[in-house]
Amino acid sequence: GYDRVADGKAASTETRATPIGQQRTTGQFSRTLTAGCGDTWTGLRKLSGAPEGADFVLDGFTVTDLGPAPAGEEAVCGTLGVAADAETLEPGAPNTVKATFGNDEAGAATGVKLALTVPEG
Repeated sequence: GYDRVADGKAASTETRATPIGQQRTTGQFSRTLTAGCGDTWTGLRKLSGAPEGADFVLDGFTVTDLGPAPAGEEAVCGTLGVAADAETLEPGAPNTVKATFGNDEAGAATGVKLALTVPEG
């Protein structure tokens, strides 16, 4: 996941959850993730419904920086939100719909344009 600050409040966004499954002998688990969009983190969470006191032993946790992602595989660091003032839109009547662009990059976004169009009828 990653952390970002929006409207003055810090928020964590979980981008992926991968169950590891039960392992009663020494094993290995490996995943590749493309970081971006602020402070990227990885964490462990006990599954809901797991018994209290369930043991988890982690030994030799390693994070390897593989360098920049190949062209076209970079993390998407912008968000687009679309929201209407009403739960349903009434045809032929004025309706307010807002589109919001969020930039999670460290640098400013330039040339951003948002436009909403509706089908005829």
